[in-house]
Amino acid sequence: MKNSRIRKRVFDLLSKASSSSQTHPRVGQPELHFTFFRRPNKFLESNDKSGQVAGVNFEKTTLKDRKINSGINFLGSAGTGNQIAAGTGEYEDLKCGLVLKSIGYKSIPVDGLPFDYSKGVVPNIRGRVLSSSDVDQPETGLYVCGWLKRGPTGIIATNLYDAEETVS
Repeated sequence: MKNSRIRKRVFDLLSKASSSSQTHPRVGQPELHFTFFRRPNKFLESNDKSGQVAGVNFEKTTLKDRKINSGINFLGSAGTGNQIAAGTGEYEDLKCGLVLKSIGYKSIPVDGLPFDYSKGVVPNIRGRVLSSSDVDQPETGLYVCGWLKRGPTGIIATNLYDAEETVS
């Protein structure tokens, strides 16, 4: 983490969130729990109301070294951050009444904005949306950030720096 400002920021944010919880939550006070090493498998439909979500079924995952064709992982040793999540075949359900999708691997087009389907991004220069008719001309007042700007790369904190660039 010493050499990565983004990883250090994510660590600091998660550490702060995990250590700031009260030991005795008040009745009715919302709680936030982080559960790692889970991959959504399917939404569970309510038995009472057709079309309403009642929960999510998750597959438990574990980290495995990412391999290349020669069988050696990318940086030559385990624990280097070049690992991938692999399913374990174990599943669990989490009851809920609301699901917000914030994961994925490719952005989808937004009505009224140009879109590069091969890259899954809105064409832009440092966050300024480029005109669909004149690729070198930015659209006035239109900006993007996150995966819609750069594609499916980075971690949560990457969006902080990405947004700073767009704002500037």
